Amino acid sequence: MTTQELLLRARGAKDAMDMADTQTKDRALLAMADALEAEQEKILAAKRAGITELILSEENRKDIAEIKPEYIAGLTFHYVKTNEEVLQLALE
Repeated sequence: MTTQELLLRARGAKDAMDMADTQTKDRALLAMADALEAEQEKILAAKRAGITELILSEENRKDIAEIKPEYIAGLTFHYVKTNEEVLQLALE
């Protein structure tokens, strides 16, 4: 096999790896979007059920900021980092 053929094969392998990496990133983004949508649906379902106070992970704060204000009006969000904080809020 010539050097040129080896280089072409290496380049093809790199292109295939780049494509696989891009597909993996695309799947990860879709999974994140699905998770955000699911979180929003849970919050809206809680509101429809009359629940006005929600305990969420601190990591979800940025996701809540993306929900239209009129959808979350009347809801109080408590953001926590530990299970102890959840327990404390739940027992208040």
